[in-house]
Amino acid sequence: TPTLLQDKQDGRTTNSSAADRHPPAGQPRRNHRGGAVPGRRVPLLQEADAEGVDGDDCVMKRIEKHATLSGGKVELVFHNVPQAWHPQSAVMHEGFFAYHLAAGSDSAKTIAYLNAFYHQQPQFEDIHTKDKSRVDIHNMCVDIAKSIESDDAVIAKMKSNLSFDHLTPENGNMGLPQVTKALKFSIKHHRLRGVHVTPTVFINGIESTDMSSSWTVDEIIEKLESVA
Repeated sequence: TPTLLQDKQDGRTTNSSAADRHPPAGQPRRNHRGGAVPGRRVPLLQEADAEGVDGDDCVMKRIEKHATLSGGKVELVFHNVPQAWHPQSAVMHEGFFAYHLAAGSDSAKTIAYLNAFYHQQPQFEDIHTKDKSRVDIHNMCVDIAKSIESDDAVIAKMKSNLSFDHLTPENGNMGLPQVTKALKFSIKHHRLRGVHVTPTVFINGIESTDMSSSWTVDEIIEKLESVA
């Protein structure tokens, strides 16, 4: 059975490396099921950015539903792929990792945050962020987290993860400790795998070059059914 791996300014791989087995704090653990191993689920890896899909009918959620209806034969793996030609992208991913860390890497909470984020995607487009600062965009991410997170302690931790209070004139370029570490890991990971645009889709560890952002969810599911 196949695993769909899709990179969408957010990405991952099915090959097991030391970095995959022991990712830094805040980076979701890699899943190595699938590949060429008989009798395993087909890994579908989506490398995606934080601006990727839209709302309750988003690509990821519909594929996940299909995977469930298919008896769990398809597994969706999501990876972060910040894109430099949208300067706000890296800042949006800082917000993602700040919340993911604050929520204790809780998968359900992370998915809820991403879904809420997709509903607000238009406000992060270039036309709306061209005059905003890094802190402005962080605050937009915090507002999204507040819409789905009932634990004030998690929001406080997210804000702490995005604080620059530790910087001094002597050490003024130290980034956002664990958030920056997770962001660097994601960037190195997709660079090593040759991921450039999003979405980039890998099925069983092999890039599916025919799939692109122009595909509908139904077309993606039809593709999966042909290999599952």
